Amino acid sequence: MSQLRRRAHEILDHTRPDDPTASLLAAALVALISANVVAIILKSEAGIDAAWHGWLDGFEVVSVALFTVEYVVRLWAAVESGSGRHRRPLLGRLRYMLTPLALVDLIAILPF
Repeated sequence: MSQLRRRAHEILDHTRPDDPTASLLAAALVALISANVVAIILKSEAGIDAAWHGWLDGFEVVSVALFTVEYVVRLWAAVESGSGRHRRPLLGRLRYMLTPLALVDLIAILPF
């Protein structure tokens, strides 16, 4: 299990620059964030929202689900951090949850 957690940490934190899986996931997350920005812009236009409301709402649900899975996996894998700051299972994860990027992720998914 710790080997899987370590691999998840490597992929999500892109600790190895030559890792194609980490690069692919990073690109996919950037693309998903960009697509969400476009969806929010489209949703703000009444005519487009009326025509595509169901699709845009569905896309939002899927996106939030994916971002939630990413957050939970990051939280689970936080103890594998090389800095040692997050090594302790409970305290380390709580420390991770208080980092700026983790807080931004949490703020993004909690309202949903």
